[in-house]
Amino acid sequence: MQDDVRIHLHPVRAEQLIMLAEKWRCNSNEAVERLIRERIAAGELPDSTPGLEVAAFGNVVAFKIDFDRTPPMSWQQAMKISQALGRLAEGKMQGFRCAYSEDTILVFARKGDLHTISFTSPEHKKAVSVTPSILEDLSRQFRTAAMGAKANKTGQANGAQRALPQPEQAAVAHA
Repeated sequence: MQDDVRIHLHPVRAEQLIMLAEKWRCNSNEAVERLIRERIAAGELPDSTPGLEVAAFGNVVAFKIDFDRTPPMSWQQAMKISQALGRLAEGKMQGFRCAYSEDTILVFARKGDLHTISFTSPEHKKAVSVTPSILEDLSRQFRTAAMGAKANKTGQANGAQRALPQPEQAAVAHA
């Protein structure tokens, strides 16, 4: 996943984007994010975040950052992360960490106007920057995956995706 991508617009479209941003009282980046989220809500785009994959598999939830998978977590842990991500996106906290072990940690933190998601383990170190809007998407995706894993555990039908390989064991995350 690239941290910063430039998209060239025809000057007329750029002016229209600026007009939308002024109408919505936001910047042009936030206007684009709003348009994308509207298309997700309308079902025209998948409710996923490229480079940041959250999925239920069986009764656990897995999270991948640019193809580096964190240890699996219980549906309850994923729900706690969902709630904390929502608070972080709203500016109600500066960050939080999920410690799987002494040297395997997932951290979500505010860095200026952006947020970082970093995963550190003995084999991997990965960090990406995201906007508050992307954190809101991830919060929703963690909640959806948590509910899918819960349904799989309790036998309730939910239609949870099984996109990631089955993990061998669930690890403990503290949100």
